[in-house]
Amino acid sequence: MHGKGVKMFENHRRNNKIKDFRKDGLKATEYDKKNCTIALESRGGRRTTLAFKLVDFDGNRQLSFSGDLITSDGEALSRVMKVMWNEELPEEFCSDEALRKQLFGEEPVIATEETPEHEEAEAPEPQKPSPIYFRDMAAYVTGQPNEVFVTVKASYRIDNE
Repeated sequence: MHGKGVKMFENHRRNNKIKDFRKDGLKATEYDKKNCTIALESRGGRRTTLAFKLVDFDGNRQLSFSGDLITSDGEALSRVMKVMWNEELPEEFCSDEALRKQLFGEEPVIATEETPEHEEAEAPEPQKPSPIYFRDMAAYVTGQPNEVFVTVKASYRIDNE
């Protein structure tokens, strides 16, 4: 009987944590672009830290979250996306050509201008790719390790403006 009671208590705690992260009032307490982590706090005071990365999943580049059981819940992940909506993703995401093509239909820029021999060629300034925001990845979100595909707009309506 003792083992069954402990398991029921653990299930209850897990379900309450997920419910807490599904509610309004979730906030990001820290966003570390360099290490790809987000520290979150729910309205009920629960805290967690999630890691994120790009993964290939179902033929697309996906934004994958890991680090807590809330990543297996679509509604909780949609709340995370809502909180992070206007935040820029790390620079290495922005320079990912496959991702840029997937999101914006952009092809890599290849310099084709030839410089005549008698003119000195000026080294072109490398262009920094335009930023990619969490909102750009809204339709491409997964939770690890369960690899649950989440369509954020279907799970939770987010104001796109």
